Amino acid sequence: MKTIRKTPYTHRLLARIVIEASTPLSIGTGTESIITDSLVALDVNGLPFIPATALAGVFRHLLSNEDSNKIFGYQVTDKTNDGKGSRIIFTSAQLVGKNKKVIDGIENIDFNDPFYHHFLYLPIRQHVRINDRGTAEKGGKYDEQIIFKGTRFCFEIEIIGTKDEIVEFNRIKELLQTKTFRIGSGTRNGFGEISIIQYQEKSLDLSNPTDLEAYLHKSSDLSDDSFWQQCPSTSLAQTEHSGWTFYEIELMPKDFFLFGSGHGNDIADISPVTSTIITSWDKEEAEFKEQCILLPGTSVKGALSHRIAFHYNIRKKIFADKLSEKEYEKYVGDNNIAVKKLFGSRTNFSKKEDVGSRGNVLFSDIILSDEPAAAKLLNHVAIDRFTGGNMNGALFHEQVNRKTVSPFTLNLLVHNTAFADSDVEYAFETALRDLCSGLLPLGGGNNRGHGCFNGTIKKNNQLTVSYTHLRAH
Repeated sequence: MKTIRKTPYTHRLLARIVIEASTPLSIGTGTESIITDSLVALDVNGLPFIPATALAGVFRHLLSNEDSNKIFGYQVTDKTNDGKGSRIIFTSAQLVGKNKKVIDGIENIDFNDPFYHHFLYLPIRQHVRINDRGTAEKGGKYDEQIIFKGTRFCFEIEIIGTKDEIVEFNRIKELLQTKTFRIGSGTRNGFGEISIIQYQEKSLDLSNPTDLEAYLHKSSDLSDDSFWQQCPSTSLAQTEHSGWTFYEIELMPKDFFLFGSGHGNDIADISPVTSTIITSWDKEEAEFKEQCILLPGTSVKGALSHRIAFHYNIRKKIFADKLSEKEYEKYVGDNNIAVKKLFGSRTNFSKKEDVGSRGNVLFSDIILSDEPAAAKLLNHVAIDRFTGGNMNGALFHEQVNRKTVSPFTLNLLVHNTAFADSDVEYAFETALRDLCSGLLPLGGGNNRGHGCFNGTIKKNNQLTVSYTHLRAH
C-alpha cells in the first residue's frame, strides 16, 4: 500500500490588483502589419491585454536571484539535475471596461460605443533616431502601436506556500509600489509607468475546511469579483527604490514650443503631436479626452543625449579639431562613453565583443490633460534676396503650442551604476541645467525660437537648481 505524502504547501496567498497606465503602454506581439512596425497584443475580443508572461518577467527581473529562485524556481543542468518548480501563478491582465467591470472571456463588445470604438484604432507613435549631424540615422525610423494612458487592467497573483512565507508575498507587494516598476517595452523611452488603483489580498489555509471550500469555489473569471467582496482594498503609495537617483524637473515654457506629429493637418503643414487619454474614472462611466498636449519622453531623451556627449567631451578635453575622422566617431552620438553608460547601446553584430546594454535612465511621457490644447498658427515664407519676393515652394504654415498656464513636471530615474564615473554624473546634471536655463531647447523649430524653458531641478526631493527667477524677464 502506497503512502500518501502530504504537501508542506498548505497555504494559498492571493492578490487581486487593478492598475492604471500613467503613461502609454507598449505591449507588443513582436509582429508588424501594413500600418505599423509593432502591433499591440489583443485578446479574443480584440481588446488590448497584458500577457501573464509579461507580468512574470517584470517581477522576476526586479527580484534578487535568491528571492527569484525561491518563488519562480530554478533548474540546474549539471549531473544532479537539481531544481525547483515555480510556486507563483499569474493571470493575464484583462481590460477594465468603461463601467469598471473587467472584460474576461468572450464578450459581445459593442465597438460602436464611443468608449470601445477607440480601441479599434489604437494610436501609433512615430519614432526617428537623429545622429550628431541632425539627420535621421539609417534604419532609425520606425513606429509602434501603443495603449492609451489611463487604460486600466486587472490581474491576480497566487503564491503556493506555507503560512510563514507571507514575507515573500510582501516582497511582491513592495515591487508594485516602487517607481521603477514598469510594464512592457519602451520603458527607457517614456512608456510603461503604472499606478496601483486597487490592491486586495487574502490568505487561505487549505487544511481549514472553510478556506478549502472557498478556494475550490473561487472563479478563475476576473469579471467575477464575488470572492473578493469581503476583502478591504489597500492603498499602495509609490516608494523610492534603492539604487536609483530620482530627478524631478519642473519646466515652464518661455513662449511657443512644438513637438511635431510628423505630418500636417487641414490648416497647417506642420502640426503638434497630441495624445488621447482615458479620464473620469471617478464617474459612473469612464470617458476619453482627445487632443491633449504631449511631450514625448523620446524627444527629451534625444536632446539630453546630444548635450551630455557635448559636456562629457569638454570635461575630458576631447575636441573635434584634434581628432582624426576615425577617432571622432568614437566620441559622438551613441558611441560616446557617457551616452552608452546612461542610455545603453545597441549590439554591433559585426564585432562579437561589442555587446549591447540596457539604458540606465527611465523617462516618462508628459501628457498635459488639464491644459487646453491652445495651438497658435504661424505663417512662414523665405524671401528671395534678389527679387524681394517669396521663394518658390518656401511658404509653409505651422501650428505650435502656446505657453502653458502652469509648469509641468518631468521625472527621471537614473540607476546609480551609471554614476560610478563622476564625469558622467557631471555631464548629465550640466545638461539638465542647460534645459532649465533655456540653453537646451526641446522639440522642433529650435532655430525659429521654439522650445526654450525655465525651471527647477530636485535631486532625491532636494532642490538643487532653480531658474524660475528668469521667467519675469
